[in-house]
Amino acid sequence: MIDKDIFMALERRFWDSVKDRDGATAMELSDDPALLVGSQGIAEVPRQALGPMIEQPIWRVLSYEIKDFVVREVAPGAVITAYKVIEELVAEEGPFTLEAYDSSVWVGRDDSWVCSLHTESLVGDPLGRDRPKAQER
Repeated sequence: MIDKDIFMALERRFWDSVKDRDGATAMELSDDPALLVGSQGIAEVPRQALGPMIEQPIWRVLSYEIKDFVVREVAPGAVITAYKVIEELVAEEGPFTLEAYDSSVWVGRDDSWVCSLHTESLVGDPLGRDRPKAQER
């Protein structure tokens, strides 16, 4: 049986690394490469590239809250997590709150866990009707 607290701690450690701009911890927790999926698309990020991304982002996480945390072992050495995250951020235009649903795939490698895939889906209308329309092409 999987210990939910271990994976909550891993997720919090990663989020803290983003908040604290701690690239070394983010790299330690990430597979090489890791897949990141979000509203901007799919990125295959080599471990060494992740550190600078975390240390010098174009936005800053001030705080976060994880809710409704779910964990499931899908195979020996492979665990998925899913949860809602509420982030307090600041960017060029000032502070804002972002709500999203996130998921991660954690893989056991060399007696530790690394994140192989992380996704983030913004909270909102599933058909995108609450977002600005794309310009006609």
